Amino acid sequence: MNRRAFAGLAAVVVAATGTGTAIATGDASAPSRVTISTPESTSFKINRFAQEGLRWNRDVYVIRSGGTLSFKNLQSDEPHTFSSVKKSQLPVTRLRIERCSAEPPALPKNRACRALVKAHAPNSQGNPQNPLVNTGKAGIDRHGDSVFIPAKGSPQPTITVSAAPGATLHFLCLVHPWMQATLEVR
Repeated sequence: MNRRAFAGLAAVVVAATGTGTAIATGDASAPSRVTISTPESTSFKINRFAQEGLRWNRDVYVIRSGGTLSFKNLQSDEPHTFSSVKKSQLPVTRLRIERCSAEPPALPKNRACRALVKAHAPNSQGNPQNPLVNTGKAGIDRHGDSVFIPAKGSPQPTITVSAAPGATLHFLCLVHPWMQATLEVR
């Protein structure tokens, strides 16, 4: 799915905050609030290559159970998702990245990516009818959870991490599947 798949959602905001209270059994040294941003660096050489450098600002995020994830999209026209999948479902080759992407109305060939795209239910313009996909408890706690992050200038989502201390969750962007990160819950 490319940038048009979820483009154009300027007014929809995901505000899925639970209690916002940290669980006492979590690691007190882990932060209770983490901001995930999307810096960009693009480079090209004429008649050779164009390299799109969309990425998360870190590879690994550490947060306290019950903490809050805030998102800050730094691109002007690029929406993203922060979608949890099993580690084995992360695409690690060019072909697997392509299979996790699709042009609307086509769906990705990758089963996990296809299920997440269907759960967001993009309309005919590619806008998600369900900006928050929650498969477990309220907040982010397991694979299959996904949050839509609109382009810069639109209200940005905030969500509670409801996963138990010790959980490790793996994420990718359905729009740009090479954007991958790990969330360690303490």
